[in-house]
Amino acid sequence: MADKIVLSFTKGQYRRLLDMVYLGNTMLSASEKYNEEACNQVESIVFSKVAQIGRPQYAENIEDYGGWIPTREYEQKGVIASMEEYDDAMFWENLIHKLALKDVAQFADVNNPDILFSAIDQRMEQYSKYLDEHGFSKIKVEGMEEFEIPDTFRTMNVGEIDMDAFADYDEEEDD
Repeated sequence: MADKIVLSFTKGQYRRLLDMVYLGNTMLSASEKYNEEACNQVESIVFSKVAQIGRPQYAENIEDYGGWIPTREYEQKGVIASMEEYDDAMFWENLIHKLALKDVAQFADVNNPDILFSAIDQRMEQYSKYLDEHGFSKIKVEGMEEFEIPDTFRTMNVGEIDMDAFADYDEEEDD
C-alpha cells in the first residue's frame, strides 16, 4: 500500500482546490503525456468530499466511470467562465508573440540575445496596442481568396450574450 498524505483545508480553500483540480485535469487532457486514468483518479478523490463543504450537488459517483465526477451544476458555478477567460487571454498572447517573432526573425540580423529579446518585446507591445484598438477588424491574410457568401447562408440577430449570468461564482470565505 502506498504512503498516504493527509491535508487539511478550510471550506473556502477546498472550494478553490476543486477548481484547481478540475482546471488542471482539463488542461492536462490536451497533452500527449496525459495519463487519463491517474488524473481522473485524483480528481475523483478530491470531488468525493464535496458533501463536507455542504455542496453535495457538485459531484456524483458514477460506477461506470469508477469514481466521482464534477456535475454540470458545479461547472456552471464559474469554473467554465474562468476557463474561457484563460483560453481567450492565451489566444491573444500566443497570437501577439508569434506575430512579433515572425517580424523580428524576418527583419532582425542580430547576434546579441538581449537586443533580440528587446526587439521582440517592443514588437509585442506594438501588436498588443494595435489589437486592443482594432481587434480583428483590420486583419487580412494576404493571398487568401475573398469569402463568398453561400446561397444557403442565413443570419440572425441573437443579440449579446449576458456573461454576467454565468458569473454566479460561489466563492466562500475562508473559515
